[in-house]
Amino acid sequence: MNVSWLRWAGLCCCAAVCLAVTGCFDDDRIDHDPPRDQGSIVVDNRSSRDIDVFIDGAETSRVRARRWRAIDLEPGVYRVVLDERRGDRNYRDDVDVLAGRLSVMDVGLDPNRTDRFSVLVYFD
Repeated sequence: MNVSWLRWAGLCCCAAVCLAVTGCFDDDRIDHDPPRDQGSIVVDNRSSRDIDVFIDGAETSRVRARRWRAIDLEPGVYRVVLDERRGDRNYRDDVDVLAGRLSVMDVGLDPNRTDRFSVLVYFD
């Protein structure tokens, strides 16, 4: 087997992982522009479960399995709770909303815990 080909393939794999980890990928599935002087929290539900979304203690919406939903808000810090509909999984944390930006919450199932979601938050 050609060793230089293996090195090239390994280098390409490392570059792809670095780009994914540093947030250089732009998720083209999410097509939303926040209103002027506002930002948005986007719940990108990649799980197989429906999720109820609470912001600062108030229920705001439901995000169906494998769908996304944008919630437009004034800039600030919000307490977000994700609660599995008809289940025990949940997630809670503070999320920053920046004017003109999307605060994307990439939601999946935690493979090690059946009582919580795995969530990655990034800005787009």
